[in-house]
Amino acid sequence: MAKKIIKKENGSLKMINDDLVTHVRELAWTGQHAAAIDSVTEALSTSVGARSPRPNTGRGNPATHMDLLDLRSESYIAIGKLDLAMKDAKAMMKIAKGGGRESGVGSRKTPSPRPLTPALQAQALNRLALVQMRTGDLKGAVKSATTAVKIKHTSQEIRAASFFRLSEAQMRTQQSEVSLKTAEQAVALFQSIGDLSGAGRSYWVLANAYFDLRKEDESRRAAQLSMELCKQAGDQYGIGNAFNASSYTLVDLAERMQVAQQALQAFETAGYADRQLVALGNLGLSYNELGLYAHSRRLQDETIKRNREMGALGSLANSLGNIIDPEMKAGMLDLARTHLEEYAKLAPDIGDPNATSGLQTTYGDFAFEAGDTKTAIKFYKSGLKLMQEAKLARENVALTELGKIYLADKDPVNALKVTTKATDIHRAQSFAKPDGFTSQAIWWRHTQALLANKKTKEAREALDRAYEFLLDTIHNIRDVGLRRNALNKVIENRELLNYWSKDWMKRHGGSGSRFATVMPHLAIESNVREPFKRLADTGLRLNVLKTVEDIQTFLVEEATELSGGERVMLIVERDGKREVTESILPRGEEAGKVLSSIGKYLDQARRTRTVQLSQPANRQSSIVNQKSQIVAPLIAQNQVLGYLYVDMDELYGKFDDTDRDMMGMLANQAAVALDNAQWAQGLEQKVEERTMELQASNANLEERNSELAIINSVQAALAA
Repeated sequence: MAKKIIKKENGSLKMINDDLVTHVRELAWTGQHAAAIDSVTEALSTSVGARSPRPNTGRGNPATHMDLLDLRSESYIAIGKLDLAMKDAKAMMKIAKGGGRESGVGSRKTPSPRPLTPALQAQALNRLALVQMRTGDLKGAVKSATTAVKIKHTSQEIRAASFFRLSEAQMRTQQSEVSLKTAEQAVALFQSIGDLSGAGRSYWVLANAYFDLRKEDESRRAAQLSMELCKQAGDQYGIGNAFNASSYTLVDLAERMQVAQQALQAFETAGYADRQLVALGNLGLSYNELGLYAHSRRLQDETIKRNREMGALGSLANSLGNIIDPEMKAGMLDLARTHLEEYAKLAPDIGDPNATSGLQTTYGDFAFEAGDTKTAIKFYKSGLKLMQEAKLARENVALTELGKIYLADKDPVNALKVTTKATDIHRAQSFAKPDGFTSQAIWWRHTQALLANKKTKEAREALDRAYEFLLDTIHNIRDVGLRRNALNKVIENRELLNYWSKDWMKRHGGSGSRFATVMPHLAIESNVREPFKRLADTGLRLNVLKTVEDIQTFLVEEATELSGGERVMLIVERDGKREVTESILPRGEEAGKVLSSIGKYLDQARRTRTVQLSQPANRQSSIVNQKSQIVAPLIAQNQVLGYLYVDMDELYGKFDDTDRDMMGMLANQAAVALDNAQWAQGLEQKVEERTMELQASNANLEERNSELAIINSVQAALAA
């Protein structure tokens, strides 16, 4: 720890060596925020804070005091204690306004007759603005940062920080054009004082603002500059932000997920829990785009819980908005409504136009889900109006979804009108990836609208463009299971592929087998090591699960991710009967009907007690509805507990020996885990039953003893 040189002066302790500030800053820089907080707290409660003299008397160092509060507030933000971060920010504001110092536990507040220097006032406002952003008060953050920028002083370092804070607040309130200008000023100021980290972080704001305007080339360049500068400075926090910003423009899902993981790692190194949640949420969005809604929901649920604990209301609202979609797609409507209610309470007060407009379109999604297309249209129009007023670049997403609703409402004319506008915007944005949406969805819905209006030629052109965009999203996914999931779980991709395949055959006159050999989405190179890496971790995660229900759910979700199966079911045998306990199926399909159609495959797996792989016959016919299937028996202690069933239409690929082996290994692991869990639950039930029996026996014994006592007392009375 840095050496503290302290002397006694007029009964007060005065810090005459600022090594402590440097030491605390280094602790925080290397991610040791708890240690940084402890160091500041100790200093404020003893040498710097306790019985400190008035700032204007010349005795004491208000700049050091403010620096320590500033550093501690930052570390509190890092570890997610936003209430304490706000407390320090308010203490700084009080000092800046001339209200005296406010230190650690046991300190005494001493009023100051006049405010501190303008630079320290700006420093306090900068800190307040950041805490306001993290707690969800974006309007307050803009106000605080604007005031800080207007204060005149000579500290270039604090002035640069003020412009940076304001640019971030403007970016988060979707004032993108203004944010660009402010961030450019911040870059120039940081560069003038040789602050690479500050300049790099300011470029991160530029990257975000450019992306919000759908200027992808500029966004990519700014993100790259941010990365380079932050790496030179050794700024892991800035590196994590740069990774996040660079992921926004990535179309390929594999690249995007890899970058999200890199961002997560950088934030872990920097020790910032709040920023880790941002990377985790982005990863959840990628899983949602893969159609792995359960995985996406788990990640978003984790961010919700932790943001709620932190009091990070802005991030909480964002996480709530992100979890509703996978919940709806997974059919968990009650849970989605619960999250929508909480989202609706937060969204209006945050100051982010994305939240307020998104709330309206989400209401529209629920109305559409309920079959009320008229109400859904009203909500989407309301959301679109808010987007247009705020000049948000996501307007084409809402227009696309509105087109889908118009089609369901039997209104092809309006459907074509809005999808045409959506594609025009997409084209004007140089086909930039829409935020939280896919390019192929925009063009597929437009294709449907064109077909509904009998514009066949234009529809075919739009269809081909949609298919190309689909290929762009998956061409680097080497994990074949994840790639299959993206193709058969996401409704727009599924519909697009089904129509595209039939149209291709019609145009080329190809047979099913010939068609299968040339489908571009099936010709992508795969790497079998990727799914096996995930399978290796399965056993460890299975060991954590204790209940039969949790293991069954995990098994089906894991089998789905590993195989990319279109239909995945866990079937158990009880008293000679088969029952589906968990399943993931295409929407609208029933597990019971699927079960009744696969009896012979289950019988064969039971007879052979081996994993069965069934491939479709190589018929010269339509490829649609030809399936490859895997049945893996779950065997423990020589008993067949059930079956893991997976199948997939050949349109999305064919299972092979590798898939069969993986499902067999997963079934073996799950069988042992299920057998152990059933034994443990059975043992717990027996213990509970035995305990109840003992309690009943003890109650009977006590009752008998009471009866004997009464008899004895009566006999004693008679004898007397």
